[in-house]
Amino acid sequence: MASVPDFSSASARQTAFLALYEPAHERLGRFCRARVRGEDDARDVAAETVLRAYERFDELRAPAAFVGFLFGIAVRVAQERERRGRWWGAFSRVDAEARPSPAPGPDAHAEAALLYAALARLPAAQREAVILFDLADLSLEDIQRVQGGSLSGVKSRLVRGREALARLLAERPAPISSPTSHPAAR
Repeated sequence: MASVPDFSSASARQTAFLALYEPAHERLGRFCRARVRGEDDARDVAAETVLRAYERFDELRAPAAFVGFLFGIAVRVAQERERRGRWWGAFSRVDAEARPSPAPGPDAHAEAALLYAALARLPAAQREAVILFDLADLSLEDIQRVQGGSLSGVKSRLVRGREALARLLAERPAPISSPTSHPAAR
C-alpha cells in the first residue's frame, strides 16, 4: 500500500493534489453536467467537490483511490444540493416564468437534452451508475467505492439502467398530422 507523502509545505500539497486531480477533471465535469440540470449548477457542484476534496486531501490513504474519493464527494455534494433545493422557499409562478429556462434552445444539442431527460427518469442508483460509468468513465471498482455495495450490484444497476435508458430513448411521441394530410380533410 502506497503511503501519502508528508506535505511539508502548502505548495507540495497543492502540487500533489493537482497531479491526482488533473486526469479526473474532464470526467468530473461530465458527471456534474449529467447529474444536475443547468451549466451553472454543474459548475457549482464541481467547484464545491474540488474544494472539499482539497480540504480533506490529507485523509486520502492511497493515491490510487483518489478517483473514488473525488467522485464520492461529488455524489454527496449533488445529493445535498437536491435536498436543499426541495426546501428553498415557496413556489412562485411569476418568478418561475421570469427565470430563463435551463433547457437548451432549439439550435442547441437536442440529442443531449433528450438523453438528460431520459436519465432524469431513471431510478437514482441506476442513473448514477450509468453516469459514472458511461459519462465520467469510472471503472466498475471506482463506482463500487462511490455507491457502496458489491461489484455485481454495480453491474446489475448499470445493465438495468442502460436497458431502461434504451427503452426511454426508443419511445417516440406520435407524429402530429397536419390538417391537409388527414384523410377527413381531403
